[in-house]
Amino acid sequence: MASRCVHCGFCNAVCPTYGLTGDEREGPRGRIWQVRLLARGQATPEAVRPRLDHCLGCRACESICPSAVPFHRIAGLGRQAVAEVVARPWHAHLTRAVLVSVLLNRWFFGGLVAAHRLLRPWLPRSLARLIPPLRSAPASVAAPDPISRPAAKASPEPAGGTRDWPGDLPCVALLSGCVQPALLPSIDACLTALVTGAGGSVMGVPGAGCCGALPEHLDERTRARRLIEGQIVALEAAFAAGASHFTLTASG
Repeated sequence: MASRCVHCGFCNAVCPTYGLTGDEREGPRGRIWQVRLLARGQATPEAVRPRLDHCLGCRACESICPSAVPFHRIAGLGRQAVAEVVARPWHAHLTRAVLVSVLLNRWFFGGLVAAHRLLRPWLPRSLARLIPPLRSAPASVAAPDPISRPAAKASPEPAGGTRDWPGDLPCVALLSGCVQPALLPSIDACLTALVTGAGGSVMGVPGAGCCGALPEHLDERTRARRLIEGQIVALEAAFAAGASHFTLTASG
């Protein structure tokens, strides 16, 4: 897999950690090279682990890679190899456990964010900028010009019977995620206004919760898989209730 990389550097142009640090080791190209060195015994797990830990797992690098390098698989193999050799210290396990417990609890995390915004005027600048200010979303978005908007197509008939869409227009099931509703609720509000302004409709997905990205980033693959399976069950219920599409605006 790693041999597909031609070292063109396109991935670094879209990598958030490389853009922040300018460090070759903090970009996809550098991480691939470090995993290769690790496999050859030419790099220590202690040196490689921080670089892999810093990766956000956004996979923007894969979308732009001309060689279709499966970076997430390479990084996953690297993390697994490091974890098998070097154990994390107890305080790292504690930090990760607290992160997962807090961020996956939407109501508790939302309360912390609300308290932070309330106290923002009195917080030091270094703490005040940790959470973005609450931005209001437009109540609605004007519908596109009828001439430029393509005619709505009826949904294909599913196996086992017909399905009636609201006005034969798409109904989008919106996965809200676990963190974004508290941090940036205006994003989902803008998407809802955009879809409804175009004549469609948006429905929530009860019980969806976290997509599993956070536990996956923290190497808790069992919990991540359980959350992903929960998403699938929730989406199946949404489609049974009339959704024709689904989307997720949260990163991760």
